[in-house]
Amino acid sequence: PKRELRLQFALAYGDSGGIDGLTASLGALRVRQDLLGIALGAGAVFVGGNARGVIASIGYAQLDNNLEGVMFGMGGAMQRGGRAKGVVASAGGALANDVKGILLGAGFATSKSLEGIGLSAGATIIRGQSEGALIGAGVNWSAAHRGIEVSAGVNAGRDLAGVAVAPINVHRRVN
Repeated sequence: PKRELRLQFALAYGDSGGIDGLTASLGALRVRQDLLGIALGAGAVFVGGNARGVIASIGYAQLDNNLEGVMFGMGGAMQRGGRAKGVVASAGGALANDVKGILLGAGFATSKSLEGIGLSAGATIIRGQSEGALIGAGVNWSAAHRGIEVSAGVNAGRDLAGVAVAPINVHRRVN
């Protein structure tokens, strides 16, 4: 049977089958199945299923499936599921698969694909198709981008259908 909680507060560590409400911990949280609501952990938050709502941690946030909402990990945020619809953000590094929304990483931001906005102070790397805007202080790279790329450093990639603005722009094909 699925162990789903509506409300959980844990001083050091909280573990549940699923959350349909709110869970918070000064340490770490583990939600083994789906999250529908809010999970806040000072150290880390791990969600094994889908998440619809907010996942936030001062340390590390990890989601093993799909996201509809906001995921933030101050140190790092990793969405390992099929798609993220909303925001995946981190002051360190933000990693996701297929993002429809905003991908934001102060250090770096990377995803398999992006439809929306990718922002980074360091490197924004889209490993496949991207559409929208890539904005970075350091480097923007996309395998195939449709839209605008703006960087204080370098814009690079295989294919670009749009506009690239930076001191250095390197693309194999531009449409």
